[in-house]
Amino acid sequence: MVARTRTFLAVLIKMTAPNRAVFACKGGGRDRAFAFVSQEFHIRQATPDDAAIIGWHRARMFQDMGLVPDELFESFRTKALDLLGKALASGDYFGWLVSERNAPQKIIAGAGVIIREVPPFPIRHKNGEITIAEGRQGLIVNVFTEPEWRRRGLAQLLMEQIIAWSREQQLDGLVLHASDDGRALYEKFGFVPTTEMSLGGGDE
Repeated sequence: MVARTRTFLAVLIKMTAPNRAVFACKGGGRDRAFAFVSQEFHIRQATPDDAAIIGWHRARMFQDMGLVPDELFESFRTKALDLLGKALASGDYFGWLVSERNAPQKIIAGAGVIIREVPPFPIRHKNGEITIAEGRQGLIVNVFTEPEWRRRGLAQLLMEQIIAWSREQQLDGLVLHASDDGRALYEKFGFVPTTEMSLGGGDE
């Protein structure tokens, strides 16, 4: 029987577009206490009824990175909304949304995880031990904060929530794509560059 690794975090941030880079972290944050409860903000899990706001977040996120011009914004948002609605209903997408505690209906930030299966792979630990991961990973997507609420620690709250949840799910790793603005946050959690490469997704 394949031994399940207890190394929690192996994050890949894939170089597929401008302002994005590749990182990974083995066991990052494994011994840290994540206090994601905030007196000012409330985090809740997303439901299928939240597909519209999550689709908005996804389109805005790529627009902020300069990858979705104005003329493509609405079609991008509509496609994202359709897919996210189905994924939320099927349980393939897990999302978290942030609001002020005194205004729970106004969503000001969010992030999500898509569970994906990959073939088993070996992980070498710092002590030299090698264990075999079963290949159950979480793809972190749609990390977005409304502009007027940025620099308030909301992305960190979301990441802490996701990491705590992923531990409970016993995932072998987390995978995400990061912009330049997001790298410092992920490095704070112990993410380091990887050797991953990619082909396609653009003309470069």
